[in-house]
Amino acid sequence: MPTYRLETFGKLSLSGGAAGTLSHQRRRLALLALLAAAGERGLSRDALLGYLWPDSTAENGRHSLEQLLHALRRSLGDSVFSGVNPVRLDPDVIASDVNDFERALARGGLPEAVGLYKGPFLEGFYLNDAPEFERWASTERARLTDRYTEALNRLAGDAERAGDHATAVNWRRRIADVDPVSSRSALALMRALVAAGDRTSALQHARIYEALVQQELGSAPDPSIAKYAAALRAEVDAPRGVIESTVGKTLPRLDDTPIDRAESPALAAEPQSERPAVQTALRESAPTHLADAPVATSTRARRNYWVPAALFIGVAVLLLAAVARRESETVPTLDSNRIVIVPFRTAGVDSSLKYLGEGVVDLIAPMLTGEGGPVAVDSRTAISTWNRITRGRDGTADDARQVGRSLGAGLVLSGAVVQTGARLTLTGNVISGQSGDSRALTSVSAPIDSIDRLVDRFVVQLLTRQSGVADASVSAVTSQSLPAIRAYLEGRAAYRRANEEKAIESFTRAIDLDSTFALAALDLTVATGKLLRTRICRMNTCRIVSVVPGLASSDRMDDLFNRAVQLAWAYREKLGSRDRPLLDALRGKTYPQESSARETLVGLDKAIAAAPDRPETHYLLGVLLLYQGQALGLPDPSERAEAAFREASRLDSSYLAPLARKVELAAFMHDSGRLRREAGSYLARDTNGPTADYVHWLLAAGTGD
Repeated sequence: MPTYRLETFGKLSLSGGAAGTLSHQRRRLALLALLAAAGERGLSRDALLGYLWPDSTAENGRHSLEQLLHALRRSLGDSVFSGVNPVRLDPDVIASDVNDFERALARGGLPEAVGLYKGPFLEGFYLNDAPEFERWASTERARLTDRYTEALNRLAGDAERAGDHATAVNWRRRIADVDPVSSRSALALMRALVAAGDRTSALQHARIYEALVQQELGSAPDPSIAKYAAALRAEVDAPRGVIESTVGKTLPRLDDTPIDRAESPALAAEPQSERPAVQTALRESAPTHLADAPVATSTRARRNYWVPAALFIGVAVLLLAAVARRESETVPTLDSNRIVIVPFRTAGVDSSLKYLGEGVVDLIAPMLTGEGGPVAVDSRTAISTWNRITRGRDGTADDARQVGRSLGAGLVLSGAVVQTGARLTLTGNVISGQSGDSRALTSVSAPIDSIDRLVDRFVVQLLTRQSGVADASVSAVTSQSLPAIRAYLEGRAAYRRANEEKAIESFTRAIDLDSTFALAALDLTVATGKLLRTRICRMNTCRIVSVVPGLASSDRMDDLFNRAVQLAWAYREKLGSRDRPLLDALRGKTYPQESSARETLVGLDKAIAAAPDRPETHYLLGVLLLYQGQALGLPDPSERAEAAFREASRLDSSYLAPLARKVELAAFMHDSGRLRREAGSYLARDTNGPTADYVHWLLAAGTGD
C-alpha cells in the first residue's frame, strides 16, 4: 500500500507519513501534481523547467529543479521518483486521485471514477511567477471536468434506459452542479425530474436556473428553459384528459431549436401564485397607480372625458412635483460608513435552510464593526424596517434604498442564498442608498455543511472590495484570521486618510494576529516610511531624523520596518507578482544595510511597471523625487514629484498623503497663491486629522498669517 496519497480534486494536498512538512511548500506540491497528472508517461526535465521556472536561465532552472527533487527525496524517501528523464512518481510510494480517476475511466468503472471527483482539479491552488503552470492547470482542469461530466452523462443515460429515474435524477443533479448556468444541463435535469414524477421540482429548478443566470451573467434565461417550464405549468393547469393527450407532444425536445424570445412565455410572465421566491436583485417595481383605472368603452366616451381628464392629470403632475420637491428637501444626510443589510432572497434551499433569508442578516451584521470597513445597522432594526416597508411582498432595490434612507445608512447590502445540489452560493452587492449605484458583485460558494465558513469568506471578500484593494491583489489576502483581516483593512483606511500612526498600529495588530500575513507586512513596510527617514551619525553617535517635517522618527519605527520587511520576505510566495517588486524596492538588494536613494528610485520604477494602478508606489516615488531628486542631480525633480502625486490622487481620490505633499511642494516654491489652493484642497477633505495641523502651519507660515 502506498505511503502517501496526493489529492488534487477540489484542492491540492499530500497526506501520510511526513507529508505535513510539505503543506506550505507550494512549488513542491506543484511538481507532484504535474507528475501525478502525467501518470506512467512522466515528464521530461525540460518540461518541468518550462512549467515551474519559465523565466529562469537554463542553468538556474536546472539547479532549482535539482534542489527541488533532492528536497522531495529527503522528505518522502529516495524511491519517491522512478526514472531520471522523464521523471515519474512511483505509484508504490505515492498514489493520487487523478491517476486513480484516469484508470477507473479506462477500465469502464464509471461509478468509481465519479466518486473520486471531489471538485475542480487544483481548486484554489496557485503558483506565483509560473504562468505556464497556471495555463497547464487551467487546461487540465477543463479536460478533467469534461471527462467527469461525460462519465455522469453516460451513467444518467444508462439509468434512464433502465427505467431507474431516481438514480438518473441524482446523476443529472451532479451534472448541473458542475455548470449551474448551462441551459442544456438544466433542461436535462428538468426532464429527468418529470420522468421521475416530480414536476414541482422541475419547475423549482427552472426558477433556480433563472436566478443564477440573472445573478452570475446578468442576462435572461435560455428561451428553451422558459418554454419547457411554461409547457409544464400548462399541463398542470390543463384538464386531466388534455394532459393525458398531450404528454410527449407539448414539451419541446432537448435538441429543439430555441424559439424566438418575443414569442416565448418568459418566467416573469407566470401567474403570481407561481412566481419564484427569488427576484432579480435590482428589478424595479412597475408603477401601479393606474393599474385599476377604468378602460373607456367607446370613442364617444373618450371624447366626452378628455378635457376633465387632462385637467386632472395636470393637477396631479403639479401635486406630485411639489411632493417630490418636498421629499428632496427633507432627505436625511446618509452616513457613507454605515451599512444596512436587508434579508437575502433564497432559491432552491431546503426547508431547513429557509431561515437563511433573514439569518444572514444576523450572521453578517455583527461582523461589520467599522474595523476596515462600514459599520452595520443592528440586524433586528434592519429586518423590522424591511418588513414594515415591504409588507410581505417581494422587495425591490427601491425598497432596499428606502430602508437605508430611513436608517441613515449610505450603503445597503442585498443578495441571495442559492442552493445547487450539495453547495450553497452566497451572492450580494452593495447599493448606494442615495444614488442607487451598485458595487462589484460579491459571490462565494461552499458545501452546504459549511455555512460558517461561507459567511466568513463572504465578509472577507466584501470588506476587501469595499476597502479599495485592487482586484489583482485580493488573492494575496490569504490570512485565515478574520480579526487580522479586519485590522489590515482598518490600517489601509487609516493610511489613505494620512493617519500613519493609526495605520501602523492596525497593520502591526494584523501581523500580531497572523505572522504569515504577507500583504499586511508589506503595507506596514510602506506605512513605516523608511524612505522618509535617514540615519545621521556623528562622533560615533547616530540618530534617526525625518526628511519630512512632522513625520515621527524613532528607533521603534526602524524596528517595525525591519520586522515587517522580514515577515513579508519570509512569506513572499503569498504575494502576487504585482506586490513583490514593491517589497524588493523597499527592502533593497543590500538589506539589512540601507540602499542608496538611486537604487531605491530604480526599484520604485520597476514596482510601478509591475502595478501601475497602485497609488502608494506613485506617492513613494514622488516623495523620493521631492526630497532626494535635487541631490541625485535629476532634471526637474519638483515637477516630476508633482506628477507622481497627481497620479496617486487620480488613482485614489480619498488618498490624502499626496495632497499633503503637494502643499509642501507649494511652500517650498514660495508660491502663496498655489499654497492657498493646495492647502484648501487638503483641508476640504481633512479638517482635524493628524496631518491637518501641519497643513495649517504650512499655510500660515507661507502666507505670513
